Amino acid sequence: MKLSKTNKIIIVAGAFFILFTVIIGVVLRTEKNNLPAKEIELVSDYEIAESSSGKIVESKQTGFSVSLPADWIVRDFDDKVRFSNSEIQIEPGKDVSETIKENNICSGIIEIKKYLKADHKDITSLAGLIKQVEAGEKGQDRNYAYSLVEANNRTFLKTEFSKDNQVVYISAKTIANSNIYHLNSGLFFSEECEQAFNNILQSVKIK
Repeated sequence: MKLSKTNKIIIVAGAFFILFTVIIGVVLRTEKNNLPAKEIELVSDYEIAESSSGKIVESKQTGFSVSLPADWIVRDFDDKVRFSNSEIQIEPGKDVSETIKENNICSGIIEIKKYLKADHKDITSLAGLIKQVEAGEKGQDRNYAYSLVEANNRTFLKTEFSKDNQVVYISAKTIANSNIYHLNSGLFFSEECEQAFNNILQSVKIK
């Protein structure tokens, strides 16, 4: 069967379209394969379990575990775990800090970051700060104070933030296996919450 000129044009155009699609697909696949690997990955394999000593939060991927009070609320938000001694009820027109203070709410967050390179700037910066505190070159400022805390053979950089000469927030970080482990207390207004966070920090284990 003899093809008309129009049909020939359609066939040729179709062939070019298929060839173009294949080429684009190959190029995009190659570019995707050549993309640099993510330098930082937020850990998301947290497991929460009940035990005789309380609630255990564990990340088997990073060898991390921590014990939380049995009656506290613990929630897994995929790339972080939040915990508190009670729910925070947000009231319209009212500052959240007032609600926290009035209800003596203690809370905190667990977050672990995995780094592709052990010399990533986040790791070297934290390691440098730990050395400065260890050497006595960093200590107390007007609103915050650095200190080093030992927990199960791990050294944490502890940063306490104060308001009106009262500690209202604590951050604790350590480095292990090219990971940065970070626990923070959330805002609090009582010695009870401060002690609770310190107890939680002491229960941290990293294999």
